[in-house]
Amino acid sequence: MIQLKQTVWVPCYPVSQNQVGFGAITKIFETDEGQAFEFYDEINGGIRIGLTKDIIEKPTGRMMGQYARAKNELDQVFKDKKK
Repeated sequence: MIQLKQTVWVPCYPVSQNQVGFGAITKIFETDEGQAFEFYDEINGGIRIGLTKDIIEKPTGRMMGQYARAKNELDQVFKDKKK
């Protein structure tokens, strides 16, 4: 059972450079393919839609590394703007 504000890992379609997305759920709705949700992807940027059945329960070390790199890049942008 998913909830608003819950963070999730899901595959990205079409496959982007980073093959997974990560973010907090902002909206839940039903589709012909099953329950879906909208989230802001903190790795790739932008609003994405995922299916509940595609949620990745245990992210790999590589996935966590992708998130850490994306977060560091964003932090660097903010540091540069403060200068």
